[in-house]
Amino acid sequence: YSAEDTLRHSDIGNADFFIVDYSLSGKLSGLDLLRILQQRQLAPLRAVIITGETSSGFINLTSDISWPMLHKPANLARLLAALHRQMPT
Repeated sequence: YSAEDTLRHSDIGNADFFIVDYSLSGKLSGLDLLRILQQRQLAPLRAVIITGETSSGFINLTSDISWPMLHKPANLARLLAALHRQMPT
């Protein structure tokens, strides 16, 4: 689905975690989606971005994001570890 479709769901902010692909259909990226959702919430958004993009331009563009990024193919153990690190202590 696209980020635009996702944003139409009124309860989308109720998720415990967001696992998004960077490249989505539509005009918005997965990163755009997370930034919009974060603006709607007071608490930090717990999320992981999964991508196949590895260009230097992309890496520079995303160097300051607060969410972990995993490159495809995503390993389940690394995904779970990235989510676990975001849990409150």
